[in-house]
Parts: sequence; C-alpha cells; structure tokens
Amino acid sequence: MRKLISILLITASVMSLTACGQSKEAIAKKEEKVFAQMEKKEEENIIKLQSDKIDLSNLSYEVSEKERDGKLEEAIAKTLNYNEKTDGPLKYYYNKIDLNGDGKAETFVYLVGQYVSGSGGSTALIFEGEKEDYKLISNFTLVRNPIIVSSDKTNGWNDLIMYVSGGGIEPFYSQIKFDGNKYPSNPSVQPEVKTGKVVKGKAIIADDIQKNQGIELQ
Repeated sequence: MRKLISILLITASVMSLTACGQSKEAIAKKEEKVFAQMEKKEEENIIKLQSDKIDLSNLSYEVSEKERDGKLEEAIAKTLNYNEKTDGPLKYYYNKIDLNGDGKAETFVYLVGQYVSGSGGSTALIFEGEKEDYKLISNFTLVRNPIIVSSDKTNGWNDLIMYVSGGGIEPFYSQIKFDGNKYPSNPSVQPEVKTGKVVKGKAIIADDIQKNQGIELQ
C-alpha cells in the first residue's frame, strides 16, 4: 500500500516539477508528510493491550484487511450455518498470517453480530487455504480482539493469547496451544499466561471496532 502511494506521489510530483520547478527534497518532504499522516491515523484506530501481570511491550500490532473476500464469506456462512434473514447482520474482520511455518498463510477471522457475540466476547475462526479452497482448522467462542499470535510454538503452530473477561470471570490472558489437530475452542478454560512472562509476537485484528465497522457478510 505504501509502495503504491509512493509511486502515485512521485508521478504527481514529477508532473508538478515540470510546472513549478519543485526540488526533489520538496517532493520527499511531501511524501514523508503523507506517510506520517497515514501512520498517525492508523495508530489512532489501533487497540493496544495492557497488563500489570505480563509484559506486552514487545508486541507489534496489525489491523485487519480491508478487501472483501467472497470465497471467505462463503466459507464463514457455511461454517456458521448463517442466514442473514433470520440471524441478523454479521460483520467480519480478518488477517492472513502463517501460523505453522509452512510458508502459506492461514486466515484468522473475527466475527461481530448478535448471532455470534455476547457479553463474554465473539466467535472467531481459522481457515487454511485461500480463494477456492478454504478449510476450517479451528473455531473459538468468547474471543475479544486483538488476538496475540505468540512467537512461542506448540506442535509446530504458534501459540495464541486471548484476553478473557465478562460473564463474571476474573479477567486474565489465556494461553491457547495447538493440540496437533486444532486449537481449543474456549479460551476461558485454558491456562493463564504466567505472571512476569515477556510476550513476543504480533497482535492481529487490532482494530478499534467502534471506529472500524468491519466488512458486512453478504
């Protein structure tokens, strides 16, 4: 995205150079100003995790993809047995990330809507494959975003860390490990991340969902 914007800016600036004799330094400053504004706006739309028990300062954050994926929507609807007329509107957020180190990205989907959300959180899904062949690997309930993809691995897959709260539960960070076939579906019954642990990895779907309304499932 940044590369594309840079190309467009350079093209526009070259045209402007001919017209008004701007220097290369002036063009570069304009580019940096646009990039800084974009990064500031993205930063404002990110939710950053906090804890007084574990160290989360080493995490990087990634907001969800913005491009609609029709085949992914079909896989979501099929998995949930979803019907818009009876189940109400449903929105989704997703990121693609390689969870098992095979060089191919899995797709982590976070869902929001009355059909999938409650006081304890929402439903999330992980698919492997893409476009023509999405295959469900794991499904979760009681999920809150962002979701941490830890650098730690179990059975070749990255551990996940999810913040659990609501429904009378004492809030904590749950550690979710791949069991060889899938991830456990309920983070609220998984072990708590040990106090003092320095967590390294990436927090995905880090969107402030009050500002980013997600993609409506069609």
